Amino acid sequence: MKSFFALTGAAALAACASTASADMVSISSMGFGIEGLGSFSGSIAYTSSTLTISLTNDNATAVGGKITGLVFKINGEASAVLTSTTYAAFADLGHSPSASPFGTFEAGAAMGGSWTGGGSPNDGIVRGATGIFTFHVSGPAEGTLTAASFISGGDGVNF
Repeated sequence: MKSFFALTGAAALAACASTASADMVSISSMGFGIEGLGSFSGSIAYTSSTLTISLTNDNATAVGGKITGLVFKINGEASAVLTSTTYAAFADLGHSPSASPFGTFEAGAAMGGSWTGGGSPNDGIVRGATGIFTFHVSGPAEGTLTAASFISGGDGVNF
């Protein structure tokens, strides 16, 4: 198995902004990748049926590592499909992707559309760079979801 840092970040922080039609939460990790590596910061914004995730690779230079995938749960009956990203090597993971060893999630994106071995990690998000991922959300809960709904979807790791 090739060495890469997989994003399944831990701590969701406080809400940054909120309006009647959209809201946003800040997110960050605490070294919670496959090899205990990985540090990122960013935000999750949700407006109507559009989910936008911004991730900045905050790895220390000595640690190295690139962001090569992300997954999330949805706290509500809905699904999400990747519609665009600033990193062409990332593709949608489909419905209920398995992100071993962290479990099964509702949606996500990763190198070549595969959680493990989907492409060269060299095409991942490098230290200091930011990737933007946009998902189309649909389903019965679509209109009641908030940005926090994508980081609080169940037991264990949610994002």
